[in-house]
Amino acid sequence: MPLLNQTPSKEQGPPEDPDNGAESGSEFDSAQIEDPIMDQLQGQAKTDVKRVVDQGSKFLFSKETMPTIFESIRPDDEVPLADEMGAAAVNIMKILFEKSGGSMPGEAVIPAGSILLARAGEFINEHGIDKVTYDIYAEANKIFSEVIVDEARKGEQSGVKAQEQQAPMPQQQPGAALLNQRQPQGGM
Repeated sequence: MPLLNQTPSKEQGPPEDPDNGAESGSEFDSAQIEDPIMDQLQGQAKTDVKRVVDQGSKFLFSKETMPTIFESIRPDDEVPLADEMGAAAVNIMKILFEKSGGSMPGEAVIPAGSILLARAGEFINEHGIDKVTYDIYAEANKIFSEVIVDEARKGEQSGVKAQEQQAPMPQQQPGAALLNQRQPQGGM
């Protein structure tokens, strides 16, 4: 079953901040990402994204999983922080999708993942794990979105290939249903 069935949506750019929060005291704020995303959603889409974000936050920040998730971010290694965050976001959304038993609406995956990624970025900054800027978030979100869309396309293609490999169903002849009906006793 494909991870999602949707086309990529417009990416949210960082809020206007000419120096990207480097020295002005303007820290990375997940609300600057989350609020515009949620404001664009309506009805069931908003409900679905909120549900996925709530479940994702419970998973991301639980006592059992949080240490494992955030210890993989190593500021002194050679892997760029955006790459680490983007890959982690993909893995977390895959886990959430599997835990949902495939019931997670595909349209909720990218917006919810983008919000969770922003919340994780804020957590990383608050706990001194590393320094997330809006530029790093934007790159991580780009990686996350591209991988999710690519996975969805692969899932759709494998679904089409599986359908093509199945033997075609025999075509029933017109009127065959009438011929297969049981004749009344005593005949005509």
